Amino acid sequence: MIAAELRGSGTGQNLHSLFLPQLVPRSNTVFKNSMPSSKQWKFSAENAHHIRTMSTFNLFITSETLLKGVSPLLWVTAWAFGSFLWVECVRDLFHILAHQWLWLTRHHGWHHRVFNRDMSMKNMELYRRSQWHHDVPEAIVMLLFAITYVVITVLTNSDLSIRISSCYGVLYTLRALILAVGRGLGLSWGIAVDVNHQAPESMSPPSKWSVNWSYHQRHHFENANAYYSGVFTVVDRLSGTALSLKGKKVAVTGASGTLGQELLKQLTLAGAYVVALTSSSMKTMYIEVNGQHQAVDTVSWSVGQENALVDLLKSVDVLVLNHGVNIRQCTATAAQQMLEVNILSTYRLLEHFLATVQTPFDAVRKEAWVVTSDAEVVSAKSPLYEMSKQMLGKLVTSMRIDAPCILRKIVVGDFQSAMSPQGRLSAAWVAKQIVKAAQCDIRNIVVSPWRPWVYVLYPIHEWLTSQSYKSSCKKK
Repeated sequence: MIAAELRGSGTGQNLHSLFLPQLVPRSNTVFKNSMPSSKQWKFSAENAHHIRTMSTFNLFITSETLLKGVSPLLWVTAWAFGSFLWVECVRDLFHILAHQWLWLTRHHGWHHRVFNRDMSMKNMELYRRSQWHHDVPEAIVMLLFAITYVVITVLTNSDLSIRISSCYGVLYTLRALILAVGRGLGLSWGIAVDVNHQAPESMSPPSKWSVNWSYHQRHHFENANAYYSGVFTVVDRLSGTALSLKGKKVAVTGASGTLGQELLKQLTLAGAYVVALTSSSMKTMYIEVNGQHQAVDTVSWSVGQENALVDLLKSVDVLVLNHGVNIRQCTATAAQQMLEVNILSTYRLLEHFLATVQTPFDAVRKEAWVVTSDAEVVSAKSPLYEMSKQMLGKLVTSMRIDAPCILRKIVVGDFQSAMSPQGRLSAAWVAKQIVKAAQCDIRNIVVSPWRPWVYVLYPIHEWLTSQSYKSSCKKK
């Protein structure tokens, strides 16, 4: 009632002023005469409740005003970031076009002639010339599209603050243009900020969402028709060019199993040279690719003899750890076998493989994929299998903290195989999804469509576990 009356009478003034004059003595009155009378105290007591009500109402108005102020700020920030993301997407698309359109390819080719394998420049003259052929035109195209973004914003939005924020992309591309011109002139301040085209100071694997030296080096010396992104990897991840398997040597354990054979096939179709690591008695494995049987380089090994594969692992670019067993009985012997095969053997192979990452070029090219199960976050029919996969998953998560190269986790649902004949998923389909997700640089690959909640639960579980392990490592 009071709030309504105050709202109607205008609340620009301090609401407390309606009551506080009754309690506060006038400043020009002698202190003993300024003491409130009994009537005044009575009036104050009767209105104490109203004072508290007005204080609460004042606080409500302040909070509401604050929220109204935050909302425009979020819009302004989003519009400015949108302009930045827009011009970066233009950069990446221009880069893709420069590899597809012959006229642009002739100019972009200068950029690929400049650098040594460690991304240091071959000579300054060649570097300066490449700026005029590629970087400067690229920045001009970005600037034109940044201006287009501003024009569209002005035509569709009357808010002045949003119109101003849309100009961020213009300022950003103007800076890029000035730096490109500076590099073209051979000025040191322009060259100094071109960090992805300099020799690395440390060894680190390719970044996930942003483009670092390792990621960009892949574009120059691994596959020029992939890894197009310049600042963010969004375009590559969406187009499936964030990982190229072409020409890479990929070793797959458990290769004689149902999923192992399908992985060999899909990796071959992606351009990889595959090696089958199997504990079966097969001397040579064959896979069917495009209707033709193809022999696969086959290496026999046994659990507990992982040391015998050390020399092979030195030449392997991608190691896919796919072997495992599923024993339904809950006995001491079964538990020992599950521990040895599903966990310890995988751990030893992973340790041997990570030890082969010795140089920045190894960190760029090498990576390991570990096949676990959705049993990491949901129950499985076999208790021992569930516990072994949970333990393996946690082990890999802990190893990721300081791993010298990329470690991917592949969380699969129940697929048809000798271990699980009642599985509802096709191994061929699962393998195809795994390779496709890897090419989009998904580090936690989940393939469990019959349990869709796994797609939500697993990332949360993985993040919480990794944060816990990171915190423990910092304390130590």
